[in-house]
Amino acid sequence: MKILASQENKLCVICKINVIAHRSKKFCSYACMGISERTTYSRRRNVFPACKDCKKPLHSIIAIRCMACRGIYFSRDRSAGWQGGKTILQKIIRTSSRYIAWRKSIFERDEYTCQECKSKGVRIEANHIIPFSFILRFYKIENFQEALNCNDLWKLNNGETLCKKCHQELRPNRPKYYNVLKLQKTI
Repeated sequence: MKILASQENKLCVICKINVIAHRSKKFCSYACMGISERTTYSRRRNVFPACKDCKKPLHSIIAIRCMACRGIYFSRDRSAGWQGGKTILQKIIRTSSRYIAWRKSIFERDEYTCQECKSKGVRIEANHIIPFSFILRFYKIENFQEALNCNDLWKLNNGETLCKKCHQELRPNRPKYYNVLKLQKTI
């Protein structure tokens, strides 16, 4: 490489790597330049930015909150995926002792075997034949007590054991249960 008159050997200000550059260049990369800007910002102002909520020092001059406070701040109704608490109800139901007992009874009834491909020894999941979310919408279940009182949610006839692969393949092909008579006949 030919060194021009306007170029000279310099050391990077941050990592001390030899840099062949124009007179104005002080850094070997954009990463080193970013580190320098953050440190000179802090040194120049003698202030390290603090989290808006917990007042802990931040590592970025752009951030307003630390990672822990950001997770709390953007939860529930401030989250882009918030659906009015519906997800929380499903999580409460799926982690309840009654749901876990329902899953275990389905697995024991089917002898821990996938009902589609008949494989054993793979990761299995309990599947609601009539979808869990449809039952919640159909019976307008708003809280955990209503879910406990809904018998159709806990019937063993509405459950089957599937391996993870078969369960994922089933989801897009699942029939829509809009007809009330179909719901009552299948359960």
